[in-house]
Amino acid sequence: SKFIHESKIILDFFTELDSPSPATAAKLLPDDIYARADIRFFMDVIFSPAVAPLYELLKNQDPSKLAQIIDNVSKKLQVIEDNLSRS
Repeated sequence: SKFIHESKIILDFFTELDSPSPATAAKLLPDDIYARADIRFFMDVIFSPAVAPLYELLKNQDPSKLAQIIDNVSKKLQVIEDNLSRS
């Protein structure tokens, strides 16, 4: 099995998946380079802060830390939700 990590890379991968060339790929991102840059920036700025807390939640083995980790994840997700509602 092969794995692809990072949402930006996955987005590009799906754009080119099963396509004979990038020119004929199904478009998940707009053709306009500035619009693509805006989307990539948005993905990075908005979603990156939640990655570490979510990963910490997944790898946690200490039940005594669970409530604190969940609280941290909730705060980060609330920031994302607030930013999305302003967009």
